[in-house]
Amino acid sequence: MEELKKSATEAINDLKTYAEKTAELYKLQAAEKGSQMGASMIVYIIIGSFAGLSVIFLSLFFALWMNEKLNSPYFGFLCVAGGYLLVTFIFWTGRNGWLKNMFTDRIIQSIFNQES
Repeated sequence: MEELKKSATEAINDLKTYAEKTAELYKLQAAEKGSQMGASMIVYIIIGSFAGLSVIFLSLFFALWMNEKLNSPYFGFLCVAGGYLLVTFIFWTGRNGWLKNMFTDRIIQSIFNQES
């Protein structure tokens, strides 16, 4: 009987240790996943910043070039703005459909470490 109590106590202690180690493992996995996602976000922000600056300067260049070709000081800027308005309209119409699904899929892939 005494031996049964001893092995029950050992089993309970083993279960407690297992639960503690499992909780610690989940915390470490969550921290790793969070740090990976945070690092990815920082990289995308940096790349996006440089891409945004490139788009701004290319837009200015293109607008000035169109001004020269059209012999107008403003019409090139109007054309570039119209192009951006068209792109904005396309994204606006797709915001609840394909665009939302694309970003949702990317986030899920990032969480589960799947390659796209």
